[in-house]
Amino acid sequence: MQPIYLTIGLHPLMIIPDIQAHLNGHAAITHTYHIYRQSGLAPKHEIFENEEMHGLDENDHPDYIGHLVFEIPEKLFNYFPKGIHPPDGGEVTELVEQLSHYRDNPGLWQNS
Repeated sequence: MQPIYLTIGLHPLMIIPDIQAHLNGHAAITHTYHIYRQSGLAPKHEIFENEEMHGLDENDHPDYIGHLVFEIPEKLFNYFPKGIHPPDGGEVTELVEQLSHYRDNPGLWQNS
């Protein structure tokens, strides 16, 4: 699955879904999302290599700011912050709203 690019406040983010699952031959969006600030310091391929080599708990990339898990879409989620400048509560809420919109509109991600 391709990364999702969002802007929260003034911060451009790159969101990488944990895995891509398939449901009856069609892509199904995941429940876990790794969140990176787009600082421009690291090439995107470096971030993907880091994702493949390390798990959730071992990610030490400087742009990594944690991961978000939708336990029950639109009702219950958990954000696990990491890094020096994780988003504040309002930014996490905005991130959840934008990802929920993305999840609810398959046309935005099916052909990614």
